[in-house]
Amino acid sequence: LDTYTGSSYFANMHKVEKLELPQGGMTVGNGVNRMYFANADNLKKITIWNGSSSVDITDYADPVLQNSVGEYMFANCFNLSTKYINRLIRDVTEIKANAFYADGGNRGKFPDEADHKMAIDIPSSVTKIGSQAFLNRVKVTGLTINGKNDGSLEIGSEAFRGCDELHDLSLNNAKITSLGTGVFGDCRSMTNEFVNGVLQNYAANANGVIKKIPAY
Repeated sequence: LDTYTGSSYFANMHKVEKLELPQGGMTVGNGVNRMYFANADNLKKITIWNGSSSVDITDYADPVLQNSVGEYMFANCFNLSTKYINRLIRDVTEIKANAFYADGGNRGKFPDEADHKMAIDIPSSVTKIGSQAFLNRVKVTGLTINGKNDGSLEIGSEAFRGCDELHDLSLNNAKITSLGTGVFGDCRSMTNEFVNGVLQNYAANANGVIKKIPAY
């Protein structure tokens, strides 16, 4: 299959260490399509078949791996590094709620490795980041948001809450038009520069919206 429209296909497969995506990538169904690979807490590697062999997705330029990241799609996959997350989201239009979420009991289980201690790189194709999409990804060190000239970005509530080591921010032509409650709650490594950068961008681009600093 290259189109998946249901939910919980491979959820709770705790022993799985490797996932191979279909050649040509996969289409994530619209609507409530949840928990595709949720709780695969030993998942460390994702490949794609290029017609003759398995290629690590971080070394593979094309095609688009998926059109969006569904709700809870990789929730509690705490062994899946930030490096893999950046490749999975590279061409998507939406990162849905709880896509890479980790619950509170898993906060201490993230490996202290270089591939985890990286910035999340939001591509210009993304127009919406759902609530709690990256909740408790404690090893993420930065956030880079790439925008189009006429693009906009909605960031849902608590999208980056509990990212303890998040401290670097880069806004490349990004326009933050909606900022939910508690987006950066408990991000204890944030600098004043980070906070000011978010607020200034939001104030400049929230046209037609009541401008306020969200709760938490």
